[in-house]
Amino acid sequence: MIKQKKVTKQELESINTIKEQQNTLINNLGLAEYQLKFLEQQKNDLMVELSKTEIELDKLSNNLKEKYGDVSINMETGEFINENK
Repeated sequence: MIKQKKVTKQELESINTIKEQQNTLINNLGLAEYQLKFLEQQKNDLMVELSKTEIELDKLSNNLKEKYGDVSINMETGEFINENK
């Protein structure tokens, strides 16, 4: 049978230390989840903006094809690239 009615001071301190570590980890996990949610929203926003730029580029490309035909363009000079070389 147990004669003591409580744990030792050292045991109690050990329990409290572990519980404090556990609480810190739980708080950090919550913060990480919040940050992850924020980053996911940022990622989604960026994907929407990227899609918009792809649509704009496609429209411009189609307009240039109508105007100049199916040509390649030097992106530094704006000159047409002669593909027959």
